[in-house]
Amino acid sequence: MTPAVYLIVGALLAVLAMLAVRWREKTLITPGALLLGFYGVHCFVDPTLRYLGVHPNGFNLLTWKTLTIYNVLCYGALVVGYLLPWWPLHRDKERYIAVRPARMFERTGFFWAATACAVVLGMLFVGMALLGRFTLPAIVFNFYRPGIYELLISLYPVLFLVVPAVFVSAWFDASSGRRFRRFAAGALVAGVVLYNLALLGRLMALSVLVTIGIVWHFRYRQFGVRHVAGAVLVVALVNGGALLRRIATGLTGIDLESIRQLAVAGGLTFMDGIFSYVVMISEGQVVLSNTIAFVEETGLFGGGTYLDSVLSRTLPNHEPLLPQPKPWYEIMTNTHRLGVTSFDFSILAEAYMNFGRAGAFFFLFLGVLVRYLSYKVYTACSPVMLLWSAWMIVVLLVATRGDSLALFMRMSWYIVPLIALRVGAAFFDGSTRTFRDGKTAPASPGGRTAAPRPGGGRTAAPG
Repeated sequence: MTPAVYLIVGALLAVLAMLAVRWREKTLITPGALLLGFYGVHCFVDPTLRYLGVHPNGFNLLTWKTLTIYNVLCYGALVVGYLLPWWPLHRDKERYIAVRPARMFERTGFFWAATACAVVLGMLFVGMALLGRFTLPAIVFNFYRPGIYELLISLYPVLFLVVPAVFVSAWFDASSGRRFRRFAAGALVAGVVLYNLALLGRLMALSVLVTIGIVWHFRYRQFGVRHVAGAVLVVALVNGGALLRRIATGLTGIDLESIRQLAVAGGLTFMDGIFSYVVMISEGQVVLSNTIAFVEETGLFGGGTYLDSVLSRTLPNHEPLLPQPKPWYEIMTNTHRLGVTSFDFSILAEAYMNFGRAGAFFFLFLGVLVRYLSYKVYTACSPVMLLWSAWMIVVLLVATRGDSLALFMRMSWYIVPLIALRVGAAFFDGSTRTFRDGKTAPASPGGRTAAPRPGGGRTAAPG
């Protein structure tokens, strides 16, 4: 189909998605609507712009017909799946904001979580500086990955979910020292953003901010104009910083002359700069266009990549039966020979890689999951479930630039540090509270149990 017809079909499906959200959740602004809108832009606007020559970056024009039909099927299945579950929300959203979830952390738990995040951030800044990550181009570390670098990367789950948990606790958990808690939470969020800017990246900063934003808007306080303006400025800052990766050096190697040359070359223009970095945020459609052609040579994988992704992260010493999508794509495009790895893959491309056009049925189940997550963001009483639901919305957004291995890791293992911190801290908080409240008061010399005083001390029971 022509780009014009394709955009018209996309617009009609977008209207259907809006009606689905309005019918199910009595409003147009929901966590699920965020994902449906993002996938609509990714499936329709992104490939159309690449087809017309805006930042094509290897887009395969020969697969346009199959790609457009497949995108329509996937997005249509996503919308239909969103309509299936029957979990109605009430029209009055204030009642959901009024019902606070349980406490995320007590005093000890908050201290442990904040300290753990601060230590991890410190280790990342120092370790990356010693490795030259702030000096050398990012592409160097696609194939130069010493053990210490892999260790530092493995600490990322602590920041992706524990930092939002600390932020949620600072605002949700009513307790003494609230001002200090909020200062500490804000400092940690700022530290994550600065670290990502130092790497000239954006994934971590945007993931943390969007996760916090979902919880804040739908369960704490709805965004006002100043919140929206601040969010736009932060997104522009993070994406603008990521644009500087085109200079092909680290942060410390960038100077005003390099920025001027990049601007003269057109690398900082609106259409090929900020606009493309926001609207065309991933290379997923490029990967899909090439995957369609490669599958004609290799044949379908029949769901084997999904099975290998789960088994490789749950069973020790499991050897994958099939190549994982990302390494497979690197081999098919010969980029592995150049020491260059393609960070992006695509949730759409992997479904096609396994089942062809029938892979669109996968998005039917994905729509059901998104609807469930959107419902739980409104209604979850457990703070961990609330945060995990918001995080999973973000994970599915990021899935347009990753394979099932990364998807499975983020949806399952990233929550483990938070659960471990809460369980460990709850034990110590419970012990100290029991001692503080006098529930384990020792016996008095006269044989009677000491009674707690209102001031917190103990005095002998009256004779």
